[in-house]
Amino acid sequence: MSLNSSFGYKEGIRLVLATIALGLALLGPGIKTGVDDVLVWVNRQPITQEDLEQTQSLLRAGSAQPLNDSARQRLLQLMVDEALMVQRAERLRLFHHDPGLRKLLVQAAIDDILAAFLERPMTEKELRSYFDQHPSVFEKSGTLRLSAYAFDSYPEVAAARERLATGESLHINAARFLLIPQGPLPISRLHHLIGPTLAQQAKTMNPGEISPPIVHGEQYVLLSLHQKTPVVLPAFDSIQAQVRSEYQRRGRDQALASKLDALWASAHININHFESGK
Repeated sequence: MSLNSSFGYKEGIRLVLATIALGLALLGPGIKTGVDDVLVWVNRQPITQEDLEQTQSLLRAGSAQPLNDSARQRLLQLMVDEALMVQRAERLRLFHHDPGLRKLLVQAAIDDILAAFLERPMTEKELRSYFDQHPSVFEKSGTLRLSAYAFDSYPEVAAARERLATGESLHINAARFLLIPQGPLPISRLHHLIGPTLAQQAKTMNPGEISPPIVHGEQYVLLSLHQKTPVVLPAFDSIQAQVRSEYQRRGRDQALASKLDALWASAHININHFESGK
């Protein structure tokens, strides 16, 4: 069967070039192409035997069956096609003008940086050490059940606190109560409901305690803590998968930050202060 009838004229030419280059490589070290291991040059850009083998291993991941000669020739042809398209994209400066391509390139660079860390095996000793050094990451938040009252003046809040301290019930308008769901709530939830200042004060209190008057915006607030459950640190063995996941996440962040620091240090970056108004 002719090349024209099987692939078409252009396909046939490319296959012939790929076959010649592959044949030179397969004949062994006795025949050179000018540079060791180069199968074909694409506008002075080499595609090497190592490139071909790496691409083949990626395509055949998990399979021990090697590609036959015909499939390897076709693969090399596709690599030449890819190199030509990449070179065209470079000539058109698509990498600079297309946000989608820039995003893909950045992600590919990030993946390459993180690959070394992700491929390194993690030992249980490392995970236990990380767990011991960062207990707050794995703690289960304690809970608080409390009431909060708001007053417009200091004399009013002081009188109310005195009555509460003696065990007297406060018969006040419902509008005086800050809106807090009944029942135990984690500190993180209280931060959103009543703000960090009041939540932090509540965290330091003991059950049955009444807070001193707290300035909160234009009002004074009293907190009355009814119930408190402590923070709990689970045993390492019960959350080992979570520790591994967190260790990997922080490790990836650190690997990327370290590489970016190195890139900044080796780059020539000139900041135009005039543009920022300086």
